[in-house]
Amino acid sequence: MKNILRRFNVILISILLRLFSHRTKELFFNLTLILAPHPDDEVLGLGGIMMDLLTRGGEVSILYLTDGESSGTWNNIEEIRRQRIQLSEKSAARLTINDSNIYRRHLPDGNIPHPGEPGFEEAVSDVKELIDRVKPDAVFATHPLDYWPFDHVACAEIAAEAIKLSDHKPQLWYYWVWAWYNLRPWKLSVKRLKKLQKIDINEHLLRKKELLDIYLKPLTPDGKSWSGILPKSLLKAFNYPFEIVEKVL
Repeated sequence: MKNILRRFNVILISILLRLFSHRTKELFFNLTLILAPHPDDEVLGLGGIMMDLLTRGGEVSILYLTDGESSGTWNNIEEIRRQRIQLSEKSAARLTINDSNIYRRHLPDGNIPHPGEPGFEEAVSDVKELIDRVKPDAVFATHPLDYWPFDHVACAEIAAEAIKLSDHKPQLWYYWVWAWYNLRPWKLSVKRLKKLQKIDINEHLLRKKELLDIYLKPLTPDGKSWSGILPKSLLKAFNYPFEIVEKVL
């Protein structure tokens, strides 16, 4: 029953987005920095956009805040960590993103610090230094509307504070991953919907599915995905021919 309600939730949100949000054919930046709380978030939320940027000659860098070791699908946390790092390397290679454009912060999965918590200022400082060094035109972080995992909200908080303190001032964009599943449709006002942008990825949808398979098909000895067991209703959202982003700064 719960999964049926969640699936209805995803469908209703997609209808509201189609009716009220702004549809954008494409985005382009010469240099883009993506913050991913866990290995796979960058593909789930931005797989099509990344492919479009790269196909058109843009450069993409990815900062993984954690190694995703707390997916809970195997009894050896270090093996989960190793496997998920390898999967992210394989995904980046398929995207033709250079190793030199991949960064890892190794924060604890499930405990990325929020403002006022130990480690937050250090994480912000690290991201700020990376922004100042890479000088991206745009930074993408997971959307606060993801609500849970709380790491996704912390990612948004770190990105916003890092840009605030940075000498370089890129655009800040948020992207949806778990918002499809956790956000309640009645919390989406028309004003909020109009701030969201649907980016057309139809041209890259099949290749995005291949990237998703890189993360989701490899299994533990128990037959579970190393990246965790994602709800079917959430996975449905990643088959839509658009991705949801919001320009913040």
